[in-house]
Amino acid sequence: GGKHDPSPPATSLWLATLRAAEGDDVAPAAALVGALQPGSEAASDALDELRSADGGVSGTPLWLATLAARNGAPGAIALALSMVKKGANPRVKGTQGVAGDETTPLWWACAAVEAGAGAGGVGLAEELLKAGADVDAEGTYDTVRGPPLLWAAVAVRNGETESGLALAKALLEAKADPNKTGSYGPTAVGVTPLVLAAQATPENAACVALCKMLLENGAAMGGEEMSGLLMYRIGSSLVAVKNLLRRRGGE
Repeated sequence: GGKHDPSPPATSLWLATLRAAEGDDVAPAAALVGALQPGSEAASDALDELRSADGGVSGTPLWLATLAARNGAPGAIALALSMVKKGANPRVKGTQGVAGDETTPLWWACAAVEAGAGAGGVGLAEELLKAGADVDAEGTYDTVRGPPLLWAAVAVRNGETESGLALAKALLEAKADPNKTGSYGPTAVGVTPLVLAAQATPENAACVALCKMLLENGAAMGGEEMSGLLMYRIGSSLVAVKNLLRRRGGE
C-alpha cells in the first residue's frame, strides 16, 4: 500500500519475505536470497534482520519464509531452504498476534506438514535441524501450544499420515523429548504427543504406528493420563452410541 519511494534502495529481503508471508509472490525474495554471497557481511545483515510489521508480526526473513510455507505459499519451502543454505540462523524466534505468541522456524515447518506440505515440509524441518534448530523449542499460536513433535501427532491424527510419521521420525532422531506436553484446541490441554495419538487409536492405523514409534523412543504414560485417555475413549464411545440412538429414534 501507499506510494513507493522512487529512489533506489531495493526492497529489503525482510520486506520481500513479509509480503510473501502475506500472500504475495515469493519470486522477489527468492531473487534477493539468490544474490547473497554466503558468509558475506551483506548476507548476514540481510538474513539476520529482525523487524516488526503491523499486526504484531516480528521475525527474521527465515521465520517469515517458514510462516509462508505453513500458509501454503507456492515456493516458500524452497525460499526457506535457500536461506538456510546461505547461513540463516534457525534458532531466532518470531512473534505474532496481540498476545505476542512466540514460535521458531522449525515450529512453522512442522505446522506446514500438518497443513499438507508433505515431504517438502519434512525436508525443510530436517534441514533446519541440521542447521542447529532447537528440536524442543515450544511455540504458541492460536489454540496450539507445545513442542514441534506435537505437530507430528496432530498431522498423523488429521490424515497427513506419511509425512506426519516421517516428521516424527526426523524429530525423534534429532533427540526430541517425547514427553514434553502441549495443547491442541480446548479439549486437549497439557497432553503429550503419545496421548494425542492414542486418542485416535485403534481406528487410525497411522496413530497406532506413531504410538509404537513414540514408545520405542522413551515416551511414557502416567496413571492420570491413562485414566484421562480411558474417559476420553468412553466419552467418545458414549457420544457415538447417543448419536446412533438419536438417528434410530428419528427414523
